Amino acid sequence: MEKSSGPCIGVHLELSFKTMQSRKDFFGLAAALGGLPVVGCLDGSPAADAGIRYGDILLAVDGKLTATWDAFIEARTQ
Repeated sequence: MEKSSGPCIGVHLELSFKTMQSRKDFFGLAAALGGLPVVGCLDGSPAADAGIRYGDILLAVDGKLTATWDAFIEARTQ
C-alpha cells in the first residue's frame, strides 16, 4: 500500500473486497449511516492504533463528519 503525500491517518478506502458478504450491502449501510466503508488499515498507522479495521464505517475524523469523500479529504487535511 502506498503512503500518502499529505496527512495520513492510515485508513485504506478502496474498492477491494475479499471477505465482505455483499459489497453493495456494505456500501449501502455506510451510505445510510452517513459514513465511508473501511476496507483496510495500514499496520502501525494512527487508524490501526485506534482500532479501526476492515469492515468498519468511518463516520468522522477528529469530530468532523465524513459522509462524502470530499468531507473525508477535508477532515484529514485539517
